Amino acid sequence: MINDSNWSYKLRIEQLNLSVEMDFIYTGEFKKNDELLILCFFQKNHDLVQNILNKIQLQFPLAKITGCSGAGELIGDEIFDDKLIVNLIKFKKSNQFKIIKSEIGQLSSFNAGEYLGESLSVIENSNGVIFFSDGLNVDGVKFSDGLKSSLKKVIPIVGGLAGDGVNFRKTFIIDNGLITSNIIITIVLLDSVNMAVSANGGWNRFGFEHLITKVENNIVYEIDNRPALDFYKEHLGNESSKLPASGLHFPLSVLNYNQDGVVSDDLVRTLLAIDEEKKSLTFAGSIPMNSKVDLMKSTDKNLINSSYKNLNNLKDKIPTLDQTCEGNLFSLIISCVGRRLAIGQRIEEELLNFKEIENMTQSGFYSYGELSSNENSVCSLFNQTLTQAIFWEREDE
Repeated sequence: MINDSNWSYKLRIEQLNLSVEMDFIYTGEFKKNDELLILCFFQKNHDLVQNILNKIQLQFPLAKITGCSGAGELIGDEIFDDKLIVNLIKFKKSNQFKIIKSEIGQLSSFNAGEYLGESLSVIENSNGVIFFSDGLNVDGVKFSDGLKSSLKKVIPIVGGLAGDGVNFRKTFIIDNGLITSNIIITIVLLDSVNMAVSANGGWNRFGFEHLITKVENNIVYEIDNRPALDFYKEHLGNESSKLPASGLHFPLSVLNYNQDGVVSDDLVRTLLAIDEEKKSLTFAGSIPMNSKVDLMKSTDKNLINSSYKNLNNLKDKIPTLDQTCEGNLFSLIISCVGRRLAIGQRIEEELLNFKEIENMTQSGFYSYGELSSNENSVCSLFNQTLTQAIFWEREDE
């Protein structure tokens, strides 16, 4: 139970794990007029979910409710496919976040990113950005390119493309409590709220560099002037008979080089589909013409261990070592549906590390693509990657 008179934490969080077929009755500690940020994740039965969201909005008329559908919703270290996960978050200070809405029908993916970058550039005291995007009508690469072209400040960014299980038919975004599609919702964390991000996949390159010689957006027709499907089959050997499913274990690495001609980072692209007639491969995310690429592989152990790398990256940034913060931390996980399919029944193991950090609450979803800032880029699209953002409210200096 939360007692206001003994509230030593800045950030207050309540989590609800709801059956979408049950009536919503709130029994928690928040009050009707609390200014809440409510993050919700679900996968199925959006009509039933909408009924619950309507009741949550009536319960908290001043709350801003957002989130999205996914390929699995998570709370703590558990994953579900038929629940509505609700995270009610209250900051001790008011006006600690701002929400920006972008209509995809009116903007191209590049222009949507460009618009967001321009909007973020003029917001003072912005300390973190989280966005939820339609997962089927947004090109994550072009969106991130547009964002990078117009963003004039360095700021931690994390986001995900909404999911629809393994159906790839329609994805949903929650806009101020209403379920819709074809939009991007961005949360900007302000003033006394800080955020740190990390992204890691656990994949390793193997073989040699190759060249994309024919491509249209995310459909690759030729690699090294050879039919792309033949190239994949040759390198996968016995696993080629299981394509496209086996392609989840062998994503493509798109290599980025620094000024010294050394690979500075790589972007993972998940194989989604093959076309036997056209000998083509369809990936989750566009790949530029003449890109240098390599195949990647991993083991379940290495994929799961990527969460340890995230944790180590974040430990230097979060307030376990920050004496200005006495508070709860919220961990937002956006992980790839491809990882979930590749790892299988052991997938929940990648969520366990959050327990190592005191007072941290965790939630999130499995996505059709993850976007994150890192040391080398303002924001890039990843596939097959575990992205994590941790935010907290710091003490006044």
